[in-house]
Amino acid sequence: LASVAAAPRKARFILKADDDVFVNVPALLARLALFPPNATKVYLGLISEFAHAKPVVEGTHKWKIDKEEYSHKYWPPYHYGFGYVLSS
Repeated sequence: LASVAAAPRKARFILKADDDVFVNVPALLARLALFPPNATKVYLGLISEFAHAKPVVEGTHKWKIDKEEYSHKYWPPYHYGFGYVLSS
């Protein structure tokens, strides 16, 4: 996203998608057309649905995190990173 931030702002929206994600472009454009031309602070993506998901703090799990790094009992809601759209 650093290259997008440095580029001139000609686009209304920016799509970030992983290389293994299929983007249904016609459906995405139809959804984006619903936003008014002056829309700002737009985030279009998925937010976690895991109510009370606990951080992994023991063992050798891929997503293990030390209690010193994150000491809360549960994760807050978070955005999935495989693909999202931001207003420019």
